[in-house]
Amino acid sequence: HYSPHAYHIIEKYELQVHIKKERRNKMKINVFKMQILMGERGLIIKKLAELSGVSRQTISCIISGKGCTPQVAYKIATALDQELSQIVKEDVENG
Repeated sequence: HYSPHAYHIIEKYELQVHIKKERRNKMKINVFKMQILMGERGLIIKKLAELSGVSRQTISCIISGKGCTPQVAYKIATALDQELSQIVKEDVENG
């Protein structure tokens, strides 16, 4: 049997592993394509945020090259009248 302290350490470690796995599930949006679609629709970040329900800060992070969750990518795709596969980079590992 482990001490309560040992269980706490194990739980903390498992949580960190889970968080790292979740981070790996991030999707990369094709920012160039996203910006073209925004331009065609006359959308600024603020308006895309309103349409998609995604914060302006998150959209700014995506534009600067950060990944996002599949849910966020889906919301942005929907706001831009696109299928998810049309705005997500194909090869996430090498992209």
